[in-house]
Parts: sequence; structure tokens; C-alpha cells
Amino acid sequence: MYIKIIRGINKQAHKFSQLSLPIKLFSYLISSAIVVLIAAFALDSTFGDNFYLPSKQTTTFSALFSPAQDGGYFELFQYILLLWCSILSAIWVIGRKYFQLIYIPFIYFFLFLDDALLIHDAIAGFYINEIYQKYNLFNNDFIRVKDFAEWSYWLIVFFIILILAKSSFQNNQIEIQKFIKYNFYFFFGMAFFALFIDLINANWYRWITVEPEYLKSFVQHLIMLIEEIGEISVIASACVWLFSKNFTKINLKN
Repeated sequence: MYIKIIRGINKQAHKFSQLSLPIKLFSYLISSAIVVLIAAFALDSTFGDNFYLPSKQTTTFSALFSPAQDGGYFELFQYILLLWCSILSAIWVIGRKYFQLIYIPFIYFFLFLDDALLIHDAIAGFYINEIYQKYNLFNNDFIRVKDFAEWSYWLIVFFIILILAKSSFQNNQIEIQKFIKYNFYFFFGMAFFALFIDLINANWYRWITVEPEYLKSFVQHLIMLIEEIGEISVIASACVWLFSKNFTKINLKN
């Protein structure tokens, strides 16, 4: 019986080895998403809200369809894309032995963890925001103190990234510079929608008065959609670019 099982496994492994590289890579990405979801389920079951802040919050099924709902279908897809960006960039960096660029996969992985586990909400929303509130910093009628706290959090992250990336910026190899440049385009694109458009979405009603209520609701939903669709579009573009990059021969024009 065991011999048959081993032969069956070897047969399937042989079939898998015959697949094209793009199909193999896509299979690895799908597998990674399944593993992460199972791991998240196990960790949440074990640690609850010590692992995931909103663990015990109740959400209606209809809310899961909202692009802005943390943990909703839209956001879950975004988490998976960020995870895939991390894996794809790591494969490219390690495969070409450009180890000075290893910080790029780590940035994507950090963004994945931050987005999925709401790390920025925990740090900016509770700690930095509380400090600003305690010392009466940034109190005004135009922008929430919470937004100043979140921008402060991401500025700290940005400075850490610059420190990690400093040595790679000095590398004159064109392929390395292009890889850095395009990834930072994606990072700044994400930041534009996740920070700047989010700032508008959270505070626009403080700046202008819109009546009647249905028009106010329309504006609110429009800005929210611009933010969420814009952000996931940038992440999806990064994922597609990184996927294709792994099958592009070294070419200074790429």
C-alpha cells in the first residue's frame, strides 16, 4: 500500500515537473495563499484578538462586499496580491543574486502584514494618536488628529526604508536601478491612494457642506471607491509586472 502511495506521489511530482515555469510559479502562489489563510485561521483560533484586533467584532455578510471593509472580500484579495508581490520580488532578487535588493520583498511582506493585521491602526490609532491627544497636538477643525498620527507612522516607516535602501541607490547597474525605480513607483502609487485620498475621504465633509443627504452619500462613496480601487489597481499592476519580470531575460531596455 505504501509503495503504491509513494509511486502515486512520484508520478504526480513528475507531472508537475513537466509543467511550464509560469504555471509552476502560479501554482506556488496559489499554494502560498492557501497556507497563509490556514495559518491565519489557526493563529486566530489560538490567540484571538491578541493576534487580530477585530477578531471578536461582529460583521454582517453584506458588509463583506464593501471595498472599504477590513477583512472583506475586496481587502482579502488585496492582502493576497501583496503577499504575491513579496514572493515574486523575492524570487527575482534571489534568483539573480541581487541580495542588496532583498529589502524590496520585505517591504511588500511588511505591507501585507500591516494591511492584513491592521498594524498601522494599532500603532497610529492607539499609541501615536494617544500621545498627540494627551499633549493637545494637531487639534484642529480641518483634519483629524488620527490622520496626523497615521501619517507620522508612515513617515517613520519611509525613513526606515530609505536607510535600508541607501546602499542599493548607489549601485550603477541599470537593471538594479530600473527594478528599484519601478517598485518605488508602485510604493508611491499605493501611498497616494492609501494616505492622500484616504485623508480626503476622512475629512472632506469638514471642508465643504454638501446637501441633500443623498448627494453627500454619493460623494462619500465615490471618494471611497477611488481610494480602494486605485490602491488595489496599483498593487495588481505591481503583481503582474513582478510576475512578468521573472520571465523576462536580462535586457537593459526592460
